[in-house]
Amino acid sequence: GYHKYGKKFISSWAANWPKSVDLIVYHHSEYPTPVKPWVPTDMLKQKNIKYGNLDEIPELKVFKDGTVNLLKTRIPEEAIKQGTIPWQLDALKFTNKVFALAAANATVGDNYEWIIWLDADTITNKKVSEADIDSWVSGEADLVHLGRKSTYYSETSFVAYKVSNPRVRVFLSNNLDMFLSGEFQFYGEWHDGFIFERLLNIHKW
Repeated sequence: GYHKYGKKFISSWAANWPKSVDLIVYHHSEYPTPVKPWVPTDMLKQKNIKYGNLDEIPELKVFKDGTVNLLKTRIPEEAIKQGTIPWQLDALKFTNKVFALAAANATVGDNYEWIIWLDADTITNKKVSEADIDSWVSGEADLVHLGRKSTYYSETSFVAYKVSNPRVRVFLSNNLDMFLSGEFQFYGEWHDGFIFERLLNIHKW
């Protein structure tokens, strides 16, 4: 996905977002992770852009190995080998986001008021100012998301988390726990948007 859209995500972000905002890009190999994990060598270098490698999180591979065994009870093994898993059950793909958010929460959450998640296929087409960002996260909200009435879960390609609020950090921890504990398998769908919506209903205050 890096050459297909991720590289453009980074360059368009760097060209349009204010220098006062930091970007952390999390990358990973295709599952199963090869002996020599894939790391892009032409990533944009800029003071306010940092990179994190999800292949360095041993729990993620353990989780994916376990998820493959779970998937075998739901869909043909051939579909798993060919990567044609129904997206509603593709925890192998969507938990990369969950682990990346947990890593950001653990490593930089103490230093920031807000963490904003953007999917890697997001393209920034015009200048984003500090005032724009303030308008997105102003008011009394501690979590900003794109709720939808057309379906039963939120669009999670953009979510802003006020990590200066301890309850929001608990939300992020619970999000990871839903997968690590195996609780996700008891839901009808296994992707991050479905689990996010369930947690949102639990945590609303």
